[in-house]
Amino acid sequence: MNLIKYSAYACISLICSISLAAEWKNPDRSQPAVQQAPRAPQTTSNQPALLSGEMGVEASWFCELEHTYNDKGSGGAQDVKFFQPILPPGYSMVGGYAQGNHHGPSGCVLAVRPMNDASKALLQPATNWRQIWTDENSGAQLDGSIWHPEAASPDYICLGSVAKQGYSKPNLPNYACIHQCLVEEIPTAGYIWSDAGTGASQDVAIYELHNSNGFFAVPSHNAPRTLFDIRRDTVCKF
Repeated sequence: MNLIKYSAYACISLICSISLAAEWKNPDRSQPAVQQAPRAPQTTSNQPALLSGEMGVEASWFCELEHTYNDKGSGGAQDVKFFQPILPPGYSMVGGYAQGNHHGPSGCVLAVRPMNDASKALLQPATNWRQIWTDENSGAQLDGSIWHPEAASPDYICLGSVAKQGYSKPNLPNYACIHQCLVEEIPTAGYIWSDAGTGASQDVAIYELHNSNGFFAVPSHNAPRTLFDIRRDTVCKF
């Protein structure tokens, strides 16, 4: 698959530390009204031994994105184009980026890295990928699919979905599911796209994750009332 690279504009860095609960806002999205979550993070009464003391992550906006899929030729009622961030070593993506047109990317997406060695325990790789949608029977020029990752432990939440060309599972070793201490329940930030009119065999709709500027895909045309995203004022104390 040929990936199209786009130039980035300056990224904004954030250190999520215990000493300062810094407020940060997504520069590309406005805050929507409060709704209810499709599911809640599970909690445990006994934290693993490796999670102790004060821990945090550094989160930065990345604006250099590579094209992963678009629905040109699908006949859909709306256009969509998907991207994922190009990251330096040490950073992990928490979801892909999507926009409702076929242009180059108009926004940035958040990625994270541990603020120290101990904080590596706040991030876990995805252990499996669940297929949300394929464009089979849509007539799109590219074959494509949308996936959501799964974590090994219920204490970790995989925030954003991803899209790719082809129908095989993603291979994204730099995707991280994050510990629930870094997660908050947010109102569904906005509808981006659905496959309505494409003729695809499956239904899908995608919605913005306001804080990280990623997207969350659901295998229907029914909007979730709330979603989960990275916290704005992260404090992790065990």
